[in-house]
Amino acid sequence: MQDRRGGLACDFARDRRNWPGLEHAARAWISRRPDQPLAWREAARALFEMGRHTQAVKAFERVQALEPESAANHAALGGLLLHALDYEAARVELEQALALDPDHVGALSDQATLFTYLGRFAEAEAACRAALERNPDHAPAFTLLSRLTGGRLTEAETARLSRITEDPRAPLDRRIPAAFARAHALDADGKVEAAFTAYGLAHALSRERDRLEGRAYDHATAVDRARRIVALPLAPAQPPGGSPRPIFVVGMARSGTTLVEAMLASHTRVFGAGERVILPGLLEAWLARSDAAPDAAWARAYLEGLGDLGGRDHVTDKMPRNLESVGLITRLFPDAPIILMRRDPVETCLSLYRQEFSRDWAFVHDLADLGRAYGLTARLAAHWARALPGRMIEVQYETLAEDFAAEARRIVAACGLDWDAACESPSKSPRPIATFSTVSARSPVRVMNDRAEAYRPYLGGLIGALEAEGVDLTTGGLKAGVESGLA
Repeated sequence: MQDRRGGLACDFARDRRNWPGLEHAARAWISRRPDQPLAWREAARALFEMGRHTQAVKAFERVQALEPESAANHAALGGLLLHALDYEAARVELEQALALDPDHVGALSDQATLFTYLGRFAEAEAACRAALERNPDHAPAFTLLSRLTGGRLTEAETARLSRITEDPRAPLDRRIPAAFARAHALDADGKVEAAFTAYGLAHALSRERDRLEGRAYDHATAVDRARRIVALPLAPAQPPGGSPRPIFVVGMARSGTTLVEAMLASHTRVFGAGERVILPGLLEAWLARSDAAPDAAWARAYLEGLGDLGGRDHVTDKMPRNLESVGLITRLFPDAPIILMRRDPVETCLSLYRQEFSRDWAFVHDLADLGRAYGLTARLAAHWARALPGRMIEVQYETLAEDFAAEARRIVAACGLDWDAACESPSKSPRPIATFSTVSARSPVRVMNDRAEAYRPYLGGLIGALEAEGVDLTTGGLKAGVESGLA
């Protein structure tokens, strides 16, 4: 009876994607039945979805201790460890999974991801193909293989992707990544018109999933939310200091955030933590209760779960959405550097449109929505620059890529760090780069603005929306004289 009650409560919360509710239900179940592995499994899921990856690992370790050894559990723990940035432990778990079951597709796919993060691209590609040999429909392996090869797939692989994409009986979570991978293959072949049509189909499928799950982008709602964010009080701030010291890299995704993080994380004092989801959660909590006073406990909540930093006393967070949280950052970490990235907005938005993003990015499915959302980002950046003068370190991607050595030195100094020569060659760093931009991040630095011209005949809606928002089509910031309209 206890298990039935606990399972039903967890099912109810999980089906509604209520992750705090799922954690509460799982904890209640655990309090009554501490040796029930299903309860710990639900707790691990909730903690993972809320971005508390280290705690999710600990919860799943209880699952592993309570159940017989299995390849599935080793693989699941390995995947959690990847998100917790414990790459060595992830390697061990995935190898144990494959020792028990050499055909475990999930373990092969996650091993390919680990190899990719480590820059071992040939091994990553081999692991992807091994996973696809065992399950030709495994979407994560196809997605990663497409990134590793720059979209260059065999005719048989492309045909397989077409069959998956066009199969109405296949789950949308399988059809969508297949549709994007097929579009990448057409793009790699220089078939721009066909590729643009294929990207359109991928986004149509994504919009259908959004509809079924109750999501849609509404620009007026997004603007209202931004106004509520900037109305939150900027004071009082917590005392500066403490360790580790965060370094935030913000701006629109695909604007060069990975390159800057890779450069900083090459420094002996800096740990690259990738895109952490903790701060957006704290901001949502503050918006839900604007009379709350973010304090030291909030700062501790942000820093918990980082794991072993290897003696480093700085940690990067390159979650682009943290641009919304500049005011919260200023209160919690008043001495934390905030690096604002900008890039040619047409290139940035096209790059966004050509990627499969998480469900939190509903605006990417329509080019006009993308332009409006980009404009809101530019307006938010302009507001912070006026409200908190000098608080952000502004970096133009094109300038960074054209004169990397000088810009890297400027950024490192602005973060209050001494120069480290390793920062000049981030592509050679042995550290893992945990992002889907890892392939380009391990390539020589160059300006990668080379796709918009080919697609320009199809970008009228995007360019019109950017211009209507007052965005400078060269820098990505607001044009001179354009007000943010948020305060």
